[in-house]
Amino acid sequence: MPIQDLKVQISTLPEQPGVYLYINGAGDTIYVGKASVLRDRVRSYLSAHGASPRIDALLDDVERLEIIVTDSVAEALALENNLIKHRAPKYNVLLRDDKNYPYLQLTTNEAFPRVLVSRRVQRDGAFYAGPFLPTALARKTMLLTHRLFGIRSCNEVITGRRDRPCLEYDIKRCLAPCVANVCSQERYAEAVEHTRMFLEGRNHELLNTLTSRMTQAAKDEHFEQAAEWRDAIRTIKTLRHRQQKMSLPTLGDRDAFGMRLGPAGVVIQVFQMRRGRVIDRIELVADVEELRDNREEYIVQIAVQQFYEARPAPPEVLLPT
Repeated sequence: MPIQDLKVQISTLPEQPGVYLYINGAGDTIYVGKASVLRDRVRSYLSAHGASPRIDALLDDVERLEIIVTDSVAEALALENNLIKHRAPKYNVLLRDDKNYPYLQLTTNEAFPRVLVSRRVQRDGAFYAGPFLPTALARKTMLLTHRLFGIRSCNEVITGRRDRPCLEYDIKRCLAPCVANVCSQERYAEAVEHTRMFLEGRNHELLNTLTSRMTQAAKDEHFEQAAEWRDAIRTIKTLRHRQQKMSLPTLGDRDAFGMRLGPAGVVIQVFQMRRGRVIDRIELVADVEELRDNREEYIVQIAVQQFYEARPAPPEVLLPT
């Protein structure tokens, strides 16, 4: 895209938070970025043009610019992260290498895993959740896994040979796997699975599991355990209502089609949501000739049919009304 054309497009960008995507001539996304103010952020690339070989190479490769407006910078960050993971743009320094935003790491190289705050994602087989914005949310969430599920916070090598558990067990923040007759490896593994479900946003599934556990514990007259499950269920339900709308776990897997009529034809955008998170946006275009021969709703039907010929459909598909 000529720099002059980019300048013209920048002047029309909104002064709102969102995500911007640079697309090359082949239609591939080559860079994804977030912005608190889209117009200012994209304009900054022009200032760096001629001064940065990396920016020069990027701009020389750009054929068009796309944006997705969000309600907040936090939503822009989450969407940017999902788009980078899904599209793997060649010019991106992935968010996992960004030291500004923390992740939560659920270790897998230990018999009794822990949840840790990490500044970068490593290829170590661990499960990573995030990034978290504001950054304090990472630590708060980590502490919540201790309180809800009893995941340990110590860095001890667990052998199960301790005589008695520490204070963390007494205040119900650890299952005490360090004491064999207090917590078995199977019991701890169950807590780890619940923790992962929680960090993945699979809260509906998790609530069903915990409710079943609570009911069974009550039937077995393990009332203290049942009360612990009950408290965990209440906390998770409260948290679920506070989730950002871009990551509502109750929304599950769905695709949302939107349609806009422009001078070149009908533009259809498909937002793909998986496990309650927007992971991608795909644009389809029906030209003017097609529009002349078909009603707009028929164009949408054709687009949906062709879209799912090459990919599986989610449980729910939302169409424009």
